[in-house]
Amino acid sequence: MERGYSKLVVLGGGTGIHPVIMAARLLMAHTSAIVAISDSGGSTGRLRKIFNHPAIGDLRQAISGMADPATKPLVAELLEYRFQKGDGLQGHTVGNLLLTALQEITGSLQSATDTCMQLLNIEGSVIPVSETQTDLQITYTDGTTVVGQHILNEHTTAPKKVAQISFTTPPVVSTQALSAIAEADVIVIGPGDYYDSILATLLVPGIVEALCKTTARIVTVVNLMSSQTRTDGMTASDQVRGIEKVLGRQVMNIICNSQIIPAEIKKAYAQENSFPVVDDLGDDQRVIRAPLLEENRVTQNPADVVSRSILRHSSTKLVDILKPLL
Repeated sequence: MERGYSKLVVLGGGTGIHPVIMAARLLMAHTSAIVAISDSGGSTGRLRKIFNHPAIGDLRQAISGMADPATKPLVAELLEYRFQKGDGLQGHTVGNLLLTALQEITGSLQSATDTCMQLLNIEGSVIPVSETQTDLQITYTDGTTVVGQHILNEHTTAPKKVAQISFTTPPVVSTQALSAIAEADVIVIGPGDYYDSILATLLVPGIVEALCKTTARIVTVVNLMSSQTRTDGMTASDQVRGIEKVLGRQVMNIICNSQIIPAEIKKAYAQENSFPVVDDLGDDQRVIRAPLLEENRVTQNPADVVSRSILRHSSTKLVDILKPLL
């Protein structure tokens, strides 16, 4: 199959955009992932405290999504391998340690990312949205403010509603990210955590301005599940409107799952007060509905202290949606 010439850019965080990256690779599109850099939990958070680097966890997941399992079957598995024992090593992934070492060697997060992909012979571009060392500042509707993306992972019996997010240090946007947006044919926003992946990427100064100038088709993928500490009660239209408010323009297509989520999966999520996102988009002509659930369930690694979603979008099913858009 000949490699296509369409250029696809996906914006957000690692776990959410991973299936979109894999779908774009299957379509032979030239793919660039513009990734958030303000994660502060788990292995990434520990490494940030030691080395004072921007977050690398989402970058690692984007890189592993670019790896072709047909020709490089062990690459993604190696990058995502999480040590389950070892004093100081337990909980870290090989990819996080590799990217941290490469940052120390090259002195640049983008250079570390590029070098990692060259060493592993992975095609595509993974671009940190900024190289600024910064954290999310979360302001709640009651006026209180906290610092650190990891706080959004902390479940509580009385969760507060998020009013807005900002950065502790204004991030300087990556020029490579701006170039990728300017050259794109299709731009996919999400899926992924609404505040700490999607908005944390869009709110970097310069990104929205570039998205307003582009002639590319801008698409967003609606999340499958809500989160008690992030988007409790937010419907599909709430999330789309929130993204469009930040963008200052409408998206051209909205991709939404129509497949029924199995009862046992809903029950597992309900234990953490997480529920399926309600599709209230009605007959909006921009909406593309299709069965999009990944059939293989993700299992939580016991060494991973961050709670991960066990339900994901299917990359192979997304191929059928993205192909006509490209």
